[in-house]
Amino acid sequence: HLLGAVAELRAHRPSLHRELLGRIATASEAFAEALLGLDTAGALQAVAMQAAAMAALGMAAGLPIVTDEHAAIARLAATNGGVAKPSGAGGGDLAVALFETVAQAHAFEAACMERELILVFAPLGAPGVQTHR
Repeated sequence: HLLGAVAELRAHRPSLHRELLGRIATASEAFAEALLGLDTAGALQAVAMQAAAMAALGMAAGLPIVTDEHAAIARLAATNGGVAKPSGAGGGDLAVALFETVAQAHAFEAACMERELILVFAPLGAPGVQTHR
């Protein structure tokens, strides 16, 4: 459904599709560079850029990639000093939230629990997807 709408955008407005995917790619590259440089503020800014680009892609495709629920979670994260965005391709599955300090993350967790949002804790450190050339 969502992928079909984005495919329709690509077919009917290829330059806009290319521009919006380029914004997502640029934000992803900025995130990777910030992580490699141990730049927490830069990483948070890049995630915010990704979220904005994902929202713009959804609006252009006519279906929300950043759902109302994701937008509410992002506002809650921002209230607590962090950023949040849909994970993966978006559309309502999971959101990921990042914070500069443990105290900010704990405040966000408490706010989520007050709203009966389900938290999924994912430890960092797995090697993830790798490419070999």
